[in-house]
Amino acid sequence: MLESVVLLAAGRMAASGREVVVSQLCENLFGAIDTLTIRHAIAHGKVGAVDASAVSGGQVRGICLVLEFADARAERVNSVSFYGDGFRRP
Repeated sequence: MLESVVLLAAGRMAASGREVVVSQLCENLFGAIDTLTIRHAIAHGKVGAVDASAVSGGQVRGICLVLEFADARAERVNSVSFYGDGFRRP
């Protein structure tokens, strides 16, 4: 569940609320992605992280998402921190 999730782009507040966060991630930050490769996805306790790369328009861009969960069961996301090179920022 992402009902009250917050998106942080490189450590600063970018969006709040499920619909807005999903929109920012999918449309504004990523744009059209041709290929997404996830190299690592890890979780420990209330924190998870994804190390990935995306190909968009022939350019390869690095992505890191850090997720903070509401509890160690990881059933609800409280915040998503986005770090990436070459993506548009909200």
